[in-house]
Amino acid sequence: MVYWNKAGRRWNLFYVAYYASPNTKEEFRWNSLGKIYQAQSVHAGISGISGPYKDIGILMQPGKDSDPWEGLQGVDSFYPWQVDNTWYAFYGSAKTEHRPITSWLIGYATAPSVNGPWKRIPEKNPAAIEKRFIENPIVKKLKSGGWICVYDNDKRDAIGWAYSKDGINWSEGQSLVIQPSPGKWSKDVRTVLGIADEGNNRFTLFYTGFEQNPEWDNLMKGRTDGISCAVGFVEIEIVGP
Repeated sequence: MVYWNKAGRRWNLFYVAYYASPNTKEEFRWNSLGKIYQAQSVHAGISGISGPYKDIGILMQPGKDSDPWEGLQGVDSFYPWQVDNTWYAFYGSAKTEHRPITSWLIGYATAPSVNGPWKRIPEKNPAAIEKRFIENPIVKKLKSGGWICVYDNDKRDAIGWAYSKDGINWSEGQSLVIQPSPGKWSKDVRTVLGIADEGNNRFTLFYTGFEQNPEWDNLMKGRTDGISCAVGFVEIEIVGP
């Protein structure tokens, strides 16, 4: 994910790097022991988004500081936001050492700066927004007040969302159907990529999706023939918390 740090006038790129090895009957090992890396745009200003980027280092990784709910997948996503002088982030993980995998969850982390050092907040983890499946959350401060979090959930033709009045404490997750006609173009709505403020409480939300019905048992076994993904967008209006 890309994040604009207004104070530093740099784009920050947060990405995950995995170890990969053949799956076993018990473990899903294609994406394992994920680490979150940070890179920054070499050139200052908005136009720096086009690159090049310079790696800064590892922000989060599995290890002795991992919470009990985290698993073999390591850290699979990361998205930061600032509240006053403190930075917060959602990060994801899953116990992929046991198949079938029962949940993908997220936790809170905090830091004095977007550059870290980032520390987990065990007493708040895992986040209670969703109980079974939440991936790749994105957080945005609303001009009308409060904060919104949008993310991939497990509801058909939908994304998940949650609201926070203070940017720290979040409501229980809700579903928003973004394809009123089932399977309009995406047979399985997937990752939220970004949400852009267009003014007057209107937003453009970008997301990925499968263009064919994914057979997850086959996908988990590496059978990807005939499966493709694409990017779509939808316009939404936020009328209040």
